[in-house]
Amino acid sequence: MGGGLSRARQAALFFVGPFAAALLAAAVGGCSGPKPVASVNGQELTEKEFADLCETTTMQLQPGASVGSQVLAGWVSTALFAQLAKKTNVYPSEQDLQKRIAATEKDLQFRGTTLDKSLAERGVTLEAFKRQLLESMVQENLLYQGITVSDEDVKRAFDTRQDQFKLPESIKISQITVDSEKALKLAQADLAGGTQFPLVARSRSKDPFQPGSGQVPMELTHNTPAGGPVAPEVVEAAFKLKPGQVSEPIKVGATWVIARLEEKNAEKRPTFEDVKELIRSGVRGQKAQSNPAAQQQVQKTISESFKSADVKVFRPELQMVETQFKQRQLAVSGAPAGSPMVQVPGGQ
Repeated sequence: MGGGLSRARQAALFFVGPFAAALLAAAVGGCSGPKPVASVNGQELTEKEFADLCETTTMQLQPGASVGSQVLAGWVSTALFAQLAKKTNVYPSEQDLQKRIAATEKDLQFRGTTLDKSLAERGVTLEAFKRQLLESMVQENLLYQGITVSDEDVKRAFDTRQDQFKLPESIKISQITVDSEKALKLAQADLAGGTQFPLVARSRSKDPFQPGSGQVPMELTHNTPAGGPVAPEVVEAAFKLKPGQVSEPIKVGATWVIARLEEKNAEKRPTFEDVKELIRSGVRGQKAQSNPAAQQQVQKTISESFKSADVKVFRPELQMVETQFKQRQLAVSGAPAGSPMVQVPGGQ
């Protein structure tokens, strides 16, 4: 929610995202070796902890750089933020974390799934999810410290943006795609003769869904874009059917498509209770951006913590992480007083 990034948010991203990206020049370095791997202000990262991070990371890894260097850079950033949050008494409590997890579960339930299923589909462990969620909450509390948001504030945001939270009317379909009138007549004859739709799709269809008996795995809405695996005209024709009904042939470019409606789901809107905790963070961010003086103070606090950080890397093959961090410290220390900390490469 909200518009562009504030300077404090950009300052944070300097450590969390672009800082890690700047370290990707390290082309070697694995995830095993002597203890400890590194330390930040005396807080050590053990071999086991590092191996666990490497195994469960979900960060977008850059090609040509080692997993180890990227994971270590991320850990340095995370450790610095956590230390600063504890020092300034804004580190999230276990109760805060469980509250956010419960809010996530409620949102997923509204969307027709569960946390376990969602994590399994993404290949993310529950422990990794909790760790990432906690890291996100630490950053929020640092960036938005002193900013409180009431239920009334959140309710106003919910009331004015309800359409952003709704699930639109959707359908699930199966389809048969053929590339000639002759093939179309054969498919129609099969269906008219009682051959089951999935079997006709497997034997006649020529599209990406043929191996799955024509079933389209994703839900489709009225806003299905052109150029995708399912043509908008096919979707609109399917919306006019009842579950189990089969459409007339639909001409799509040089092909013909026969669709069958499998399932139709009405538009669904969440209640305020369903989503209030998930939009609270966005409201905090908006309120923070409206207070430039507070944002400057946050930026100064983060900058000072970064400049004074003692980062040591004990693995020779990962030494580039320490080298790059110290280069960044020098860049920040040399910035003119009162200027933005460091311009974020590629920042928005």
